[in-house]
Amino acid sequence: LIMLVVLFILLVVIDICWVRYSLSSFPRYHRLQSVNPTVPIEHAKIAVVSIHKGWKYHGVLGSFLRTNKHSYANLHEYAYIDVVPQKDLPPLQRLEMRLHHHPVYYEKPQFLLHLMEKYKDNLEWLLWIDGDAIITHPYVSIEERIKESQKLQKTKSKEICLVWAKDTMPNAGVILIHNIPTSRELFRTALQTWDETDTFRRFTDQASLTAAIDHNEIHKD
Repeated sequence: LIMLVVLFILLVVIDICWVRYSLSSFPRYHRLQSVNPTVPIEHAKIAVVSIHKGWKYHGVLGSFLRTNKHSYANLHEYAYIDVVPQKDLPPLQRLEMRLHHHPVYYEKPQFLLHLMEKYKDNLEWLLWIDGDAIITHPYVSIEERIKESQKLQKTKSKEICLVWAKDTMPNAGVILIHNIPTSRELFRTALQTWDETDTFRRFTDQASLTAAIDHNEIHKD
């Protein structure tokens, strides 16, 4: 038993050292975090949004992942939020949702829709970034990405609803969302597609958004 405890401690120390070494090549994000004060979401036009839940978000790595996103938001004077207001969100009623090994995939669209509706008078854009994703080019602003996306848009008469990467299927790990009625309706539709997207599928959030777009022509461009 003593040997197992010693081995466990040794593995934890090695893991911490390896994480610190791996992160040493990234910019010192904690310095960027203090450049500007955090902007309250009720006063912001743009917000960086994430959720950090689970064992991997504790310790050195978890601190880095949060600081990375928070620093980027402060640098560009965006709001930053990663605390899910459980009291304001509808509960996960269905048993299979509560039993899902990653309930965050259900909380994610609920959380985003909640923010979009609550702050629709001031919040124009939201950048969703998964908890385990990082920003590697902190000096590139969201405004720059918006302009690039507008240039690539096929139908110029329509407003951009959301921008995401297209892998084998659209990837919901990072989404740039325009807070307009069409986007809010898209997320409402997505939350109604669980039955069609295989409840126990690993990436249910992304499957539900894809289904919502496929079912409604207005969302396809």
